[in-house]
Amino acid sequence: MLSARELRPGQVHKAPIVAVESWGVLVDLGSGMGGDAANSSSSSSSSSGSVTNGGTKALVTTIHLADTMVSDVKKRFRVGAKVNCRILTVERGGKRVHATMKKSLVADATPPILSYGELMEKRPEEEQRSKKRKQKAGGGAAGEETATAGEQDGSSGVLRAAKGFVTKITAAGLVVTFFNNVHGLVNSRTLLEQGVDDINEAYHVGMVVDCRVLRCTPPPVAAAAAAGNKASPKA
Repeated sequence: MLSARELRPGQVHKAPIVAVESWGVLVDLGSGMGGDAANSSSSSSSSSGSVTNGGTKALVTTIHLADTMVSDVKKRFRVGAKVNCRILTVERGGKRVHATMKKSLVADATPPILSYGELMEKRPEEEQRSKKRKQKAGGGAAGEETATAGEQDGSSGVLRAAKGFVTKITAAGLVVTFFNNVHGLVNSRTLLEQGVDDINEAYHVGMVVDCRVLRCTPPPVAAAAAAGNKASPKA
């Protein structure tokens, strides 16, 4: 049985559903490999993931039940069914846990982005690579080269590539969230340059997008990204 202290964002678990409500479902991470979900459901009907007598529970909200929106949660899911889920956040020492059941996030083999710090650590590496390429392209004159983009992760100027999900759509662009409450902004200008004329038509809250993180501004409170279209979204 898992303890709350062992839970980490990005972990994948197979766990039983212990409560099904209009706001989503609760899964029992503490007894996911053999607990009696039906018997523990009475102590788990809470609208937030928590630690109860039945083990550690994680909340899966409606936008994270599947890759497509679920119109009738109680019709789609049942108490006792075991599902694959992935931990999104662990807060207050494991007393509040959120997870996703989106297959595109659960089955994704790409290492998830878990902190702004890991993005900041990539910046010096990419800056050194870019500087060397500039010097090579300009014959070694460091102050006279034409700027060239980096090629980390197979794309120019990319710090990291990972999947995220849309959490807000505004006039400024898309707010994309990764694991552990790491957020990135895909500005509307970038989307327009990539052929997205109507953001609200092309994207919706909860939609999973493939992301390319271009920069993380110090202090590490935001990651900037670029996104593509619905068929092949990139950020």
